[in-house]
Amino acid sequence: MIRRQVQAADRLEKAIEAVDFQAVGMQLRECLISLVGAARRRVELNENDERPKDADVVGWNTVLMGKLCPGEKNDRLRSYMKALVEKAWPLVNWITHHRNANKTAVLVALDGVDAIVRHYVRLLSRERADRTDQCPRCASRNVRTFFDIAIALDGGLRRMRLG
Repeated sequence: MIRRQVQAADRLEKAIEAVDFQAVGMQLRECLISLVGAARRRVELNENDERPKDADVVGWNTVLMGKLCPGEKNDRLRSYMKALVEKAWPLVNWITHHRNANKTAVLVALDGVDAIVRHYVRLLSRERADRTDQCPRCASRNVRTFFDIAIALDGGLRRMRLG
């Protein structure tokens, strides 16, 4: 998917005719299809979960966001991602088929697809980024790991609450 983003940006630099801009739109379309395909392989689905067609980016985004951003606490994040994809997908498809496709429309679509890809990468690595250690006594998240030379070689790392 990243390769397709780069190819789309490279094609855009050389684009002159509407057909050139349409080709960039096609690259962006394929990028989004590849993105949901890659995310599907990293998200565990249940047997009874909906499974849209492979190229149904909007449908897969809904399914994937339900898994990556579950529950009420993630409602805003899930809604944002749903809206972003629901707006970018038709724009990319419109550019792909529009006889008067132009650079401005393609630049907006490219920025939208870039944002979607970055957000998916963040959401797929969310467990590492959001995992926080807590102090066992007071539950503070302001905890750092450090090396203490006074501790024997087999256990020189300690966690300490700061502040």
